Amino acid sequence: MRAIFLAVLLAFGLIAILFVTLPSPAQAESNGLEFPGDENWDKNIGSINITHTVHAVAFDKNYLYVGEGYGSGDKHIRRWDGASWQSIANNVDGAVLELLPTAEGLYAGGYFTRTGSCSSCKRVAIWNGSNWSAVGNGIDGPVTVFALARDSNGKLYAGGDFGVMQLGGATWMSFNGGLPSSNTVFDMVLSGTLYIAGRYYNEEYEDYYPMVKSFNGNTWEDFDASFVPSANLSSIYAIEVTNEETLVIGGDFIEPVQRLSYLEQSNWTSFGNPDDPVLALAADSCGGLYIGGLFRKIDNSPNRFLAYYDGSSWQSLGDTFTINSKKVEVLDFYHGYLAVGGVFTQTLEEQTHRNIALWTGRDCVQVTASGTYTLYNWREPVVIHITEPGTLAEIRVQRFNKDHPAADATLTPNLKNGVYWQIEGLDSQGQPANGFVYTLTLPSIGFTPDDKDKICHYMSSISKWDCAASAFDAEKKTITRSGLTSFSEFTVGDNVGPNVISLRSFHTKPHDSAFSVVIFLMLGIGCLIYLRRGKG
Repeated sequence: MRAIFLAVLLAFGLIAILFVTLPSPAQAESNGLEFPGDENWDKNIGSINITHTVHAVAFDKNYLYVGEGYGSGDKHIRRWDGASWQSIANNVDGAVLELLPTAEGLYAGGYFTRTGSCSSCKRVAIWNGSNWSAVGNGIDGPVTVFALARDSNGKLYAGGDFGVMQLGGATWMSFNGGLPSSNTVFDMVLSGTLYIAGRYYNEEYEDYYPMVKSFNGNTWEDFDASFVPSANLSSIYAIEVTNEETLVIGGDFIEPVQRLSYLEQSNWTSFGNPDDPVLALAADSCGGLYIGGLFRKIDNSPNRFLAYYDGSSWQSLGDTFTINSKKVEVLDFYHGYLAVGGVFTQTLEEQTHRNIALWTGRDCVQVTASGTYTLYNWREPVVIHITEPGTLAEIRVQRFNKDHPAADATLTPNLKNGVYWQIEGLDSQGQPANGFVYTLTLPSIGFTPDDKDKICHYMSSISKWDCAASAFDAEKKTITRSGLTSFSEFTVGDNVGPNVISLRSFHTKPHDSAFSVVIFLMLGIGCLIYLRRGKG
């Protein structure tokens, strides 16, 4: 009888230990993506010393393109393949102010009459991967193209100090019907609807007014009726539509809203309160917004030239820009990567970059059914194949270009490879999803994988790494792991076993610790009673 009593006590104790050490499914979920630090700036992109202003940036296929602007000497249109820079137009005779990638090629717009060997390329040109060609009959005269857009039907639009033009066959035609007679378009965006932003000259009041309009297929609609000029502050330089279909504008306007505003139920609302003009906007895939410009403060807090808004709070991205930098003028977001151009000097560790920078941000994708979803699809993608979606409605990923904090130099040295990913899965209400099963494929950055390499899943509730793999691809340099049922933080391990225990094998929350203390007190009391009975 005593043996049975002691066995029950021991079993109860083991259950208590398991209760406080094993993670629950909810504990395995991420509690919101963290924001990375300066390590997420690319240290290799600044290998070229760009002395001209970078007015245009664009991602296309495996390249990042930049267009150089005003300054002495010929300008260049350059591309970066992830390792080195090439000039694809080395004698542009004016400023390149816009780059637009399409299926047909890369369009360039600006104030030039020559790109590379194409002497007929006036104001707009196209690169087919090998050569430059004129677009139509060119846009002639002393005019400047600031913006380009192409709709789903293949119609090409140009915006500039001439207003708006549309390419019809080989001829550029005015598209200004219904617009003020004297207007300048600084930016345009297509999101089902064509939106333009800029300024126009009001002849009655003899002053420039901010301009933002949309084309509904027949006529131009006004969104700028409430704007008035104030102390020559009268331009909208950037316009963007977020992935939640919110229209946002940035510029140097201050009446009735200032510098950064969004449209809600036909009314403009200011946010962020930048202390100087906003020149560039870029919406990401997660509902967030990058802004660049001349400002040095956001909401009265230091925030130099570049910031990120996640929908509720601001994050500074300009800490690496020197105090003598001038501005961020252009932004382009593509599958988690943000290209930044302007007039600035960036200091990263002991490296100095000028006028071009590359940031790795977060990337998100909406889940509608089982299938394959790819994130960071410009280079080194994260591929998630959903076999059972459960309540999964969105996948959100943040890559960090540094070692995971729990990768220990002594116990887990093979996990210190300079990169990890934080992944979360949300349901339609923005809460942690459940009931899903997926296969994860990650790039093996820094080494060629083999059958000894693993994808390692960090379980923060017990400070433990769980490592496994179901396949690898040495040519593509990827590792795959199937049968996963939770999201958290992952890295790739070079030559690791199935399980790696971190410095602290067990980690308990305060309420778990209190529970364990009660259990062990009960065990102690039980043992005392047992011993006293034994003596009797």
